[in-house]
Amino acid sequence: MLARSAQGLYWMGRYLERAAHASRMLQHQVSALIDRPADEIYAGWRLIYGSLKSLPSGGILEEEGDDYTLADAFTLAGDLTFEQGNPNSIRCCLENGRENARQMRHCISNRMWLHLNSEFLDFKSTEIFGIWKSEPEKFYADIEKHMTAFFGLADTSMYRDARWRFIQLGRAVERTQLSAALLSCCHATPGQDAELRPRQMRTVLRIFSASDSHDRIHGHAIDNGVVLDMLATDVRLPGSLCNHIAAIDTHLTSLSGDGPEECRRARTSSSRLGDLISHQWGRVRDRHAVLSDVESETRRLHDMIDGCFFNYRID
Repeated sequence: MLARSAQGLYWMGRYLERAAHASRMLQHQVSALIDRPADEIYAGWRLIYGSLKSLPSGGILEEEGDDYTLADAFTLAGDLTFEQGNPNSIRCCLENGRENARQMRHCISNRMWLHLNSEFLDFKSTEIFGIWKSEPEKFYADIEKHMTAFFGLADTSMYRDARWRFIQLGRAVERTQLSAALLSCCHATPGQDAELRPRQMRTVLRIFSASDSHDRIHGHAIDNGVVLDMLATDVRLPGSLCNHIAAIDTHLTSLSGDGPEECRRARTSSSRLGDLISHQWGRVRDRHAVLSDVESETRRLHDMIDGCFFNYRID
């Protein structure tokens, strides 16, 4: 297929997956505003911004009492949801994903386009003041639900050719990078007391949609090491890091075939990602270092995918 079409589908998958991820994080963060102490609320904001590798427009976060906490939460939620100057905001991700879908309408199903366009137009007419007055957590849950429905339409209405696989490859790369960054940031957060740490790990389990599975297998008590091992290496957990990496390898192998040297290097990088979780994770004690390596390798893999499929050299 045309490199331009492949690139548009790949980035559509990445942007919309990023919007879904941000919605999940914000859904659980704003629900904590009701009855959680200020230190836990600010730990949640630091986790979100740290995993996205960004800072709020005002700089660092400072705890200044309950009233300031609520006002600051309003500002931070607005920055991560509607701020057009923030490349990680839900609006920017939806807008970029929708624009890629518009240009690739000949590659996706009509139902997919109608669903995404309708969701974007509804979102565009919404403001932070409107959602903050009622149930902001429901607003974010609805966005995630619509993104899940969009990818469900891709699975049920698209032929399983290169077009579908480039969407799935973009999703898998984005999921790997975001999941590794979230786990790395959570693992490396210093200065947390014995009560705050388990509550934050419980929130991370909910973001990964793994809270029920964890409780059924390991009980309700939170052990940081057990949670990290489960979210990183459990192949039975759909949202685990190892399954996202496996999805990259599956789609990349199908797309590249016996391609040029750039494609072989990309497959080698994908295999290296798998080795970091399947072999290095159990051998080293510094899990933060392994997760940092996963983030770095995923960025290198993206560059190789770009050179292999989108901006390749023409001899």
